[in-house]
Amino acid sequence: MSNAIFRVSDPINEEVRSYLPHSEEIQKMMLTYRKMYAAQVDVPPPYIGDKEVRTQKTLTIHPPHDHHHCLGKYHLAGEEEVDLAIEAVLPYGPVRDVMPYLIRRAEENTSVAGQTHRELELIRKEILRRKAVQPE
Repeated sequence: MSNAIFRVSDPINEEVRSYLPHSEEIQKMMLTYRKMYAAQVDVPPPYIGDKEVRTQKTLTIHPPHDHHHCLGKYHLAGEEEVDLAIEAVLPYGPVRDVMPYLIRRAEENTSVAGQTHRELELIRKEILRRKAVQPE
């Protein structure tokens, strides 16, 4: 338990803007939107351990209202990268401590590529391997 005394300043609301048609707020917002829409970004590649992982397989990012316009691209991890990620977290503790992390990574990866079954199978195998090594 902390013995510190915290002094939190009073909240200050930002200015309420109207965003009426042809207003200065709308013009500024549309200018920013057009700049962002015209720019292409490359999502930084993932890190596994302390190594940057660039794969040859990339996917493009499109706005929901214009599937023909490319906003950028990102690197897609494959089976090899998933295996490396699992190996990278194994030294960090017992199964019960790293399982939430592994499950989060599996969910994030499968939302892109739909590999839930394979990743959960790898996690299951690792649990069985650790149970066989550790005395009860």
